[in-house]
Formats: sequence, C-alpha cells, structure tokens
Amino acid sequence: MGIKSAAKKVGKAIIFMKLFEEIKANKEPIEADIAKLKEIIEEWKAEAPEDKTAILASILVKAQEGNVEDAKAEFEQAKAEYNVEDEEILPWFESQIEFIEAEKEAEAEE
Repeated sequence: MGIKSAAKKVGKAIIFMKLFEEIKANKEPIEADIAKLKEIIEEWKAEAPEDKTAILASILVKAQEGNVEDAKAEFEQAKAEYNVEDEEILPWFESQIEFIEAEKEAEAEE
C-alpha cells in the first residue's frame, strides 16, 4: 500500500469516527448526520471494497439502526478477517458496539 492510499484510508477512518462520536453524543441524531455517515461509508467502500475498516464502519451503523445481535455477529466475522497491522482500531469499534447494545437494552427496560 502506498503512502498516499494509506493516508487516505486513515483519513476516512478518522472522519467516520469523529462524525459517529458526534452523532452518539446527540441523543436525537439528525437524519442529515446519519445520511452523511452512510455517504462517507459508501464512498469509502467504493474506493476500497476490501478495506475492513470500511466494512466495520458499515456494521457499526447497522448496529445503531437495527438489530445489535446481527451486527455483533457480522463484526466478529469481519474481525476474524482483519489485517494484523490494523488491529489498533478494533477496540474502538468493539466499544461502540457494546455501547450501542447497552443503550438499546436500557431503552427496552424503560
């Protein structure tokens, strides 16, 4: 992987992470923010279909929108295929999925 493509990959991950954290901080996510998040992921996946970080990002958005259990299963599968050099980002994705799961459980109890 060239330096330019590696930098672009890291840049996309950082943009996604920042926007996702902003949306999570807002209790009522704005539809436009979620649409922007999906747009970033689609561009990212189009540019690099094999990029596991982009795949993890799309799984995280699925968890936020729907069934956390399905998203967790997809995450575990993607994590098993993840490249060793990219492992430092895995804990962030894992913690976000756990946070979403806890949030949805709390909503169900209310």
